[in-house]
Amino acid sequence: MKKMLRFLFFFFMPFMVFANDMEIRNKIEYLIMPDFRYWNVDENGKKKDFDVMNDEVRDVIKTHNFNGVILFAQNVKQTEQTLRLVDEIQKASKTPMFISIDQEGGIVTRLGTGTNFPGNMAIGATRNEKYSYEVGKAIGRELHALGINTNLAPTIDVNNNAKNPVIGLRSFSSDPNIVASLSRSMINGIKQENVIAVAKHFPGHGDTAIDTHLGLASVDKSMEELEAIELLPFKKAIEADIDMIMTAHVQLPQIEKDYFVAKNGDKIIYPSTISDDVITGILREKLGYDGVVITDALGMKAISDNLGPVEAMKLSINAGVDILLMPISLHSMKDVKELDKAIDKLVEAVKNGEISMQKIDKSISRINALKEKRHVVKDETNIDVRIENALKVIGSKQNRDLEREVSKNAITVVKDTPLKEMKRVLILGTDTSQRKVTEFAITRLFDEGKLQDLSYKFMIYGKDTKEIDIISQSTDVDTIIVYGAMNNENALNPESYRTKVPNMVAKLEGLQKIYVSINKPYDVTAHLDYDKVLIAYGFKGMDPTEVDGGIKAFGPNIPAALEIIFTQEEAKGKLPVDLPFIENGKLTEKVQFNLVK
Repeated sequence: MKKMLRFLFFFFMPFMVFANDMEIRNKIEYLIMPDFRYWNVDENGKKKDFDVMNDEVRDVIKTHNFNGVILFAQNVKQTEQTLRLVDEIQKASKTPMFISIDQEGGIVTRLGTGTNFPGNMAIGATRNEKYSYEVGKAIGRELHALGINTNLAPTIDVNNNAKNPVIGLRSFSSDPNIVASLSRSMINGIKQENVIAVAKHFPGHGDTAIDTHLGLASVDKSMEELEAIELLPFKKAIEADIDMIMTAHVQLPQIEKDYFVAKNGDKIIYPSTISDDVITGILREKLGYDGVVITDALGMKAISDNLGPVEAMKLSINAGVDILLMPISLHSMKDVKELDKAIDKLVEAVKNGEISMQKIDKSISRINALKEKRHVVKDETNIDVRIENALKVIGSKQNRDLEREVSKNAITVVKDTPLKEMKRVLILGTDTSQRKVTEFAITRLFDEGKLQDLSYKFMIYGKDTKEIDIISQSTDVDTIIVYGAMNNENALNPESYRTKVPNMVAKLEGLQKIYVSINKPYDVTAHLDYDKVLIAYGFKGMDPTEVDGGIKAFGPNIPAALEIIFTQEEAKGKLPVDLPFIENGKLTEKVQFNLVK
């Protein structure tokens, strides 16, 4: 009998080990949220946008236990197309999935046919909590209609560093109390439409001068300093029952002292995403947050330049994170195989005690609790009925009217010299999209009877623009309007065309000159020699979180600025950030215009 039992034990042991491995594997997969931004390449080797479900991706989703997916602009081009893709993703999944997206409004707008809204800093300029709530609600309403149940927004970073290359207009203000009140309102608006709201980027990405998509950033502050500024909006968001919090790949050298050895041999202080002192110590224990924590994309260079995906995932789990966002981008079956190999190594790490199974189980519990709380289910409603509804909701007149109202009330005047009537106007911008949105704005004002007698022409300026070009275009006009183009501090260099061309215009005599800041607002103090200086808080250009492209639609900011200029209505916006002095083409620590309380 003993021999038989021993035989049965050794016979079935491999199956028991395999079953145990599969259980661990399923649990690890459930912590992963991948992207399918592209799938394979075309005959020219260019990545193909993934906007229609195919058999390969369907099989990948079916054979893995992912908690959800993240969508990008390449996935969500048209309303019907988006809804059908989301429906196919949910049908393929083992369990109802988080379908997530970064629909912040403003410069980070993914939906190809959604309402853009002017962005958080514009809302900050209105100081209007009702606007923030209604914008959040409208964004949530559009996402819900598309079956997208998770919005990786709002950004609640305090933009108290004018040199910040990636937050900027995505922040409500440089004042933590303004950020806290407006972000809380937006969170409540998003949740009102039964869409999960995600506050980001913990513990704060506002006081950095490096974009973590491109490298490691550091916030060298004490706990007392962090509590007064960076952590305050997160504390208020937690009090507002925030559904999920996204981490930032920023170092806190006064908090986290441990380091790892990077790929190149350098000793690197743990960034917050993989720091148990930050995620468990501050977020979980000090702030008392027991909700879902998601990493920022683990493929960002702040992480991927220093750690391989296996180590990054292992350290994130042990730090107290629940969802691993994009550890390896899935753009082909080759990428899927790479992820599978990484998961195999994580299974071994669990068995070896390098990863806490208790933490994995706790994360799964948090994820499932949130799905239940927000009723994340597979919608069985007829797809044609859902499409009909979505077409009514996405970009609706109600949402467009709100978009216009908020944008107009955000326009902030920094210098306001009384102007004579404008009859013939030259407008300078940096690309054809600005030409098109200008045409739209002026045509609308004529159609509404707000303009009767105005002629204008548009000139694109750039690196090759010469003073004679401007002079030749301005001989028959009475007013010149220049759209500013500050994308980063380098744009303030007097030799950069982004400053050089506006300076050429400022020297022209006998003309009214108006400067409109449509990118980061910190350029306006360099152009106070204009008669009128306005801030619109929005621009057409590269979405800073989409380094290889993405949505290129213009927002409502320029039309709002032109309406204020041509109708000469009173601008109601208040400065939401301090504007520093500019010396020798550099931002200084000295403040020239203070945030208006």
